[in-house]
Amino acid sequence: MVLIVVPSQFMGGVAKNLGKWTPAKGKEPVVVCATKGILEGTNQLMSEVLLENVPWLTEDKMVAFSGPSHAEEVSRHILTAIVAACVNEESAKFVQKVMSCSYLRVYSSTDIVGIELCGSVKNVIAIASGVLYGLEASGKYKIGDNTRAALLTRGQAEMCRLGKALGAKSETFAGLAGMGDLIVTCLSQHSRNRYVGEHIGKGETLDQVLAGMKMIAEGVPTCRSTRALAKKLGVEMPIVEAVYQMLFENRKVEDVVKEIWGRELKAENWA
Repeated sequence: MVLIVVPSQFMGGVAKNLGKWTPAKGKEPVVVCATKGILEGTNQLMSEVLLENVPWLTEDKMVAFSGPSHAEEVSRHILTAIVAACVNEESAKFVQKVMSCSYLRVYSSTDIVGIELCGSVKNVIAIASGVLYGLEASGKYKIGDNTRAALLTRGQAEMCRLGKALGAKSETFAGLAGMGDLIVTCLSQHSRNRYVGEHIGKGETLDQVLAGMKMIAEGVPTCRSTRALAKKLGVEMPIVEAVYQMLFENRKVEDVVKEIWGRELKAENWA
């Protein structure tokens, strides 16, 4: 088993180097990707990047590993549950068996597209969640649990719409890698993406926020690629669009929030 956990923007180079190595025929390992993101420029999921650049890797041995699992807690043996996904159920169950232990419970899935999308797009929604925390701290808006619940629910709806357009299963977005990871990334103080949004909500620019960070917030590059993918597929994602405008178009946070909250009233639809 080969476990890959590099930041998404470096996946292309890592995949090409991995492709230069040739395992013995019939001894090809299962590749497990725990990276969460959509590659900028090509809008590919991480499994697609790996499959394109690693000649010996096939879909039946490409596994995505995702779910609500802050490393800070897993390293302290905090009870955690995540998902291993592969089109080949046997490979998913192999990873499930190998990686499960007394404090890490792994579920299996065959919806690798849905699992990867969940792990990627939830980071963008988490930036929006951080913006709410920043606005609350600044006193410019009355933000509460009601507001955050609305954001998470409508954020999940956006993730589900994009997933449906790419052939993912709707139920995946209600599971551990979907709503589970969305909850922990949007609400936890461990979340780097929430941190970015919180400082944006307090009035800082993206450059100022990133200059003060040592770790990578995947939601920043993933916001651009998710927006591009949604436009290509004709999928409406107003929260992702709002985050994009705040991060990359320097729009005032208050104006974006007012605009998204004042959108035309409509029925609650998931797709």
